[in-house]
Amino acid sequence: MMEYIPYSSVEMKDGFWHSKQKLNREVTIFAVLEQFQKTGRFDALQCNWKPGMPNKPHIFWDSDIAKWVESAAYILQKGPDERLESICEWVIDQIEKNRTSEGYFNSFYLTVEPQGRWQGRGNHELYCAGHWIEAAVAYYEATGRDRFLHMMEEFARYIQQVFVKEQSASFVTPGHEEIELALYKLYRCTGKTEYRDLSKFFLDNRGVRPREPEAMGIQSHLPVREQKSAKGHAVRAMYLYSAMADIARDCCDQKMQEACEALFQDIVRHKLYITGGIGSSKHGEAFTIPYDLPNKEAYTETCAAIGLIFFSSRLLLSQVDSIYGDVVEQVLYNGFLSGLSLDGKAFFYTNPLELCPEWLEKDVDKPKEDQPWLPWLTQRVKVFGCSCCPPNVTRLLASLGGYQYTYEGDALWVHQYMDSEAVHGGMQIRQETQYPNDGRISITVDGVGRLAFRIPGWCSAYKIFLDGQPWEGEEKRGYVYLRLPPGRHNLELQLDMPCVLVEAHPRVREDAGRVAVRRGPVVYCVESVDNGPMVSEIMLDGKAFWEAEYEETYGMHILHTKGLRRNPDGFGDCLYREMVEDRLPVKITMVPYYAFANRGVSEMQVWLLRA
Repeated sequence: MMEYIPYSSVEMKDGFWHSKQKLNREVTIFAVLEQFQKTGRFDALQCNWKPGMPNKPHIFWDSDIAKWVESAAYILQKGPDERLESICEWVIDQIEKNRTSEGYFNSFYLTVEPQGRWQGRGNHELYCAGHWIEAAVAYYEATGRDRFLHMMEEFARYIQQVFVKEQSASFVTPGHEEIELALYKLYRCTGKTEYRDLSKFFLDNRGVRPREPEAMGIQSHLPVREQKSAKGHAVRAMYLYSAMADIARDCCDQKMQEACEALFQDIVRHKLYITGGIGSSKHGEAFTIPYDLPNKEAYTETCAAIGLIFFSSRLLLSQVDSIYGDVVEQVLYNGFLSGLSLDGKAFFYTNPLELCPEWLEKDVDKPKEDQPWLPWLTQRVKVFGCSCCPPNVTRLLASLGGYQYTYEGDALWVHQYMDSEAVHGGMQIRQETQYPNDGRISITVDGVGRLAFRIPGWCSAYKIFLDGQPWEGEEKRGYVYLRLPPGRHNLELQLDMPCVLVEAHPRVREDAGRVAVRRGPVVYCVESVDNGPMVSEIMLDGKAFWEAEYEETYGMHILHTKGLRRNPDGFGDCLYREMVEDRLPVKITMVPYYAFANRGVSEMQVWLLRA
């Protein structure tokens, strides 16, 4: 079976993602730590909170710390860090000290509601347990120490006792999916099939009972093998679908695999933003109907984007098709990375495609004091009340190398283009590139009998050179395949990377008459800090000349071109007038979408009028 070369065997050497991983390792992981310490999340693990004390534990705090520990473990896999390791050991000590005799640990239910254990389906108990399990697996793989892993095995067996044998909980499947994919990871780590079987138990029992309140929001409206349309809370959906993909592949479950494929196709054909964001509605943080992709109201949670990477990367293992790698790439360079500030210290929870600060004055849904989500729309912040996204960002960045390469026998597939080096088994891979600033990729391999590499869906022309000679390989499902004789070989891939205008399907009403700009996998936007106010009036000409200029601050090119805009002075005091042709020529500067809102409050727009 095809498998990913693990992140532990892949080293970022230079380029765009090397700098992002360095920032994550040196700044972001500690910025998240500081905020979690200030808000009491770490202290809650001591399980000594009493009524009247500050920082009352919350039902999802454990998951925040667990993802932070998982992030730290991935970083420790690459080299020692005494501070990270000591904090992880302290966390493990608290779990060991305060867990019950059955192996149960949850800082909220052990202190705030000890009588409520396994009584609230929507209260994230299994969700938190799943993240603890993922953290334990990562920490074991990083350090070789199994204390944490054994504790989580006990926890998993206790969950099996409660939900399968006793059936003593008030619910059968979790309100927020996560435990399913975590149990599968535990199975892969330990080889114990009981954990895979427990994961499958939660999948098999989802949506099979009489319809429950909010069933669609938590993907319980149908049995999982009958779900063909992505519905409900986008993050929960992605975690569920990821587990389904794991189990379908491992258990050769064709019906579940078909459901996964149908769900993926529904997303990419009907519900995916050009930035890779998903989950358009703030109501339920959810998917809605096909082609409902509003820009200024786009919710597109950072965690949902990360979840789509999880889901897409798993589907790739069952069928090699460039669409999966394309989606991973689309999310990485746009809707995922926009969730992190350039200095690595602040985060977006939501990632809209259009911003106007004046809108903050017009919202009439709620009183101003009850709009905690509004600040997310203009500037990133250091921590949220619900701070699931920051540690999700850190763990993906730390483990990013694990999404680049897969292998089977002596065959190697290259899915993502990042300057890196990998050694696995008898294979040696060195990839050198300034991608996505440049479309040239040099790949040197040894011990590889068959080499395959993805041609991105955005690329309309490319050239291949094998050991310095022009070459044509066999193309299948978006990958080019080359058979290599024994020894060391160098492949050079040259991807044509012009600036292009992209239009949306006619049924996406919000984008009618508008175009977006993309260079390679990177989507661009305009901001008023560069282009003056009323950026919604900017018009692009499809025949315009584009100039790309490398900007060190972004680690990416910015774009310059010429366009048009209406003259607002021509209206005087009138709200309406007969149409006249008074468009003014303007110079336009565009920055990568992921970099918006890093220079103060500013208007921003992705989809621009077509001249």
